[in-house]
Amino acid sequence: MKKIIFLLALVGLGSCTYNDVEPVLYFSKVKTIINNNCMHCHSESKSWYGKPVGFDTDSGIAVNAAVIKFAVTNKVMPKGGSLSQSDINTIVAWANAGGQTTN
Repeated sequence: MKKIIFLLALVGLGSCTYNDVEPVLYFSKVKTIINNNCMHCHSESKSWYGKPVGFDTDSGIAVNAAVIKFAVTNKVMPKGGSLSQSDINTIVAWANAGGQTTN
């Protein structure tokens, strides 16, 4: 898979390198994971719920990359549920790559 992404980056994006593309692809997946598993507590509309971290914006997710990584790798979040190992690996890879957004 990484080789395919690398080739697409070389062919389709000209001067972009694999490392330039990778965080963007991870963020898209991370945002989907967050939307599906975290937003029921971590959104502005749920601020009454006592959750200090909001993920309503891309920057709100990115600025909390280390916190998100810690919470999912230590199985602290999501409360009352769990993420697949694949989702955890995606979040860890994204955070390790700098926790960037598509912006």
